[in-house]
Amino acid sequence: MIIRSAHEIPGKDRFARISATASWFSNFVSKAGKLPSRRDLDPTEFPDILGHQMISELHRDREDGRIRMLGTVAEQFTGLGGNASGRWFSEILDSESTRAAVGVHIQALDSKKAVFGISNYLRQDGQRVSYARLLCPLATLEGEPETVFSVFELAKGDPAMKAVMHKAGRRSP
Repeated sequence: MIIRSAHEIPGKDRFARISATASWFSNFVSKAGKLPSRRDLDPTEFPDILGHQMISELHRDREDGRIRMLGTVAEQFTGLGGNASGRWFSEILDSESTRAAVGVHIQALDSKKAVFGISNYLRQDGQRVSYARLLCPLATLEGEPETVFSVFELAKGDPAMKAVMHKAGRRSP
């Protein structure tokens, strides 16, 4: 679902980090008149999302994406553990889920708008993962692939939220 502001996120009260990121993104675009680039991502502007973020690259020629950086909390609730950075979507997800992940990246990049939704992917190891996510397209820097900044979140009140946050050494919202 393409959104223009945090107010358009269904059940936004359950997704504080995603709503804060949507506000930051729409404010940046409104003030700057352009998409932010990777260089514009300043963790001090939104410390509450640290650990919940991912920067990924879209490689249309391969019909695949690559994780450039995945936060520690996001690693926990996606079940990836360890460092997923540098891995291709197709190394982690089954083919249908890879196509879906690439499709939502294309939607965000082509529309130049943030895209909110609930992901429900099947990994190659057979584990199904589900979480809310907001994908924010970034301006492409010279010589780099198309890039997306994402924030992942389990819904406030989701029983899995407390366990994941505890395991990652953080307090749930």
